[in-house]
Amino acid sequence: MGGVALLGRVSDPKLRQLYAKAKGFIALARDEDFGITVVEAMASGTPVIAFNGGGFKESVIDGVTGLFVDGTDKGTLEKAIRKFEKIKWRRADLIKQARKFSRENFEKKFKKIIDKMEVDEK
Repeated sequence: MGGVALLGRVSDPKLRQLYAKAKGFIALARDEDFGITVVEAMASGTPVIAFNGGGFKESVIDGVTGLFVDGTDKGTLEKAIRKFEKIKWRRADLIKQARKFSRENFEKKFKKIIDKMEVDEK
């Protein structure tokens, strides 16, 4: 039987374990710049329910890696959870999306920008 447990601060290895065991992850911040937590959840193969705004729109693919909600009220969340339960989430899709935000990808993109700037300066 599921439930909610307030754990406070946990170590990174414990956090990865919690993400991997979770059925889902809910992120409702209305003005999150990026939202690394949803990427961490997806990297662990865990789909998300996220507020439809801010950085979540950059990282979550609605219906593929999670669901967007336009509100944070009880009714909206209940409806989203019912819909969430009916979807067969593909772990591979979740992990693939999270990898787009990996350090390695960031470094490659950043290097490409720097290389282009150097070429343009010549």
